[in-house]
Amino acid sequence: MHELYKVLRTAVMSKDSLSHSQAGLDVLLAVIRLYESIFDDGNYGIYHNDICMLYIHCSSIANHLHDSEHALRYCEIALDHFLEFKQVQGVSRFTASLVIQVKNHSPSIVLLDRDWFEQHLQSFPAECADAIRCNPRYAAIFSQ
Repeated sequence: MHELYKVLRTAVMSKDSLSHSQAGLDVLLAVIRLYESIFDDGNYGIYHNDICMLYIHCSSIANHLHDSEHALRYCEIALDHFLEFKQVQGVSRFTASLVIQVKNHSPSIVLLDRDWFEQHLQSFPAECADAIRCNPRYAAIFSQ
């Protein structure tokens, strides 16, 4: 699943024709739905990071499509998954029936940080970016 995510994310985000289109957004949302189907109990473990990255890219595409409502929502969902990832610290057992037997999983992941989110927020109107930064739910991310 993780390898599929990396390939599709790269394919969408490396082509302007996809990274600025509804078709690209639909592909990324389909990958998210696949994760949701596999980890149907919400325990994504280390893969909260993948979901975070996918939603950040969805937010970026929505911004390009001038859909600020969805862009903001996708960004907030990404931040929620980032916080979940920080709680897990990559060490958790999967509990969903499809993956409960997985024991040794250590995919290579891009570790996200405050600078990464700050860079993404530059594409938002200032009032939206400030609302996210000032949201108490995300204080731990932006106060570092």
